[in-house]
Amino acid sequence: MSSRYKTISVTTASIAAGASLDTNTTGLSSHINLVKIKITPVLLELETAGPFDLKIFKKDTFLDADLLAWWDNVQPAIYYPTDDDTGGEAEEGQPIPYDDEDGTSELHWRITNNDSTARTYIVTILYEDVTPSSIFKALQASAAGADSATAQPWFPTAGAVTLEANTTYFFGGYLRTSRAAGTVSHTTSLIFSAGTLTFFALTYKAQCNTGDVVTNAAENQTASEVATATVVKAASTSATEQIAILVTGVLRVNAAGTFIPGFQYSAAPGGAPTIMAETYFRLIKEGHGSVMTRGTWA
Repeated sequence: MSSRYKTISVTTASIAAGASLDTNTTGLSSHINLVKIKITPVLLELETAGPFDLKIFKKDTFLDADLLAWWDNVQPAIYYPTDDDTGGEAEEGQPIPYDDEDGTSELHWRITNNDSTARTYIVTILYEDVTPSSIFKALQASAAGADSATAQPWFPTAGAVTLEANTTYFFGGYLRTSRAAGTVSHTTSLIFSAGTLTFFALTYKAQCNTGDVVTNAAENQTASEVATATVVKAASTSATEQIAILVTGVLRVNAAGTFIPGFQYSAAPGGAPTIMAETYFRLIKEGHGSVMTRGTWA
């Protein structure tokens, strides 16, 4: 089987006769293909399995409106896909596309024990992560920023992106701003802490023009290992300040949530910036939160 497939293997807690168990399996992507599903009851010698139900939901509220797939009164085991000749496990078949609509990177499933005695079940699911590996946004047209000393996003509209838990991302971006008014002295910082996710780690390098023009301008470089505001451009009092920042780095996400590339002035300049068209930000998923290598490193 290709290495792009991963396996969930769980033995449930005991489920009383006639009762149900709801489970949110964590640590997955929010977009997966369910390739194979196998559920078997744990039996003692000479025992015969009674029937059970399996339901898969798109949300952790487990409402009928969010039901994706189900199997009712199965006995003795669930196999998907099924070999029509024997009722056993088939070698191949069509996957079930699954989208966790909560955006929490979980698989939501319910087992109902229709047997006359309490049962535990062995759940084995083979799945394929189909989340796009690249997340990208660019401004098609210039947008208005704020004359403010508080953090503001690179993208004034829809400036936050939801990232997965326990995942490493490589990122790169280009922020281009232009002002036509205001002479209050201020520095310019990058900031990446305005979202709701939590970090294992974040590190990046930023290159920024040192003066107030971007044509044949010298650059300053700044390396940072924090998400909080880090100055990348020295103080300016120019009413026509031009800024061009190029950034590359690595982000290791702990808990899933929103990520907002941002910038911040140390004081309101006296004139709002224009965030120029083609300002962009890109994230590429590299693996789990502690991944150190991919490929044939030796």
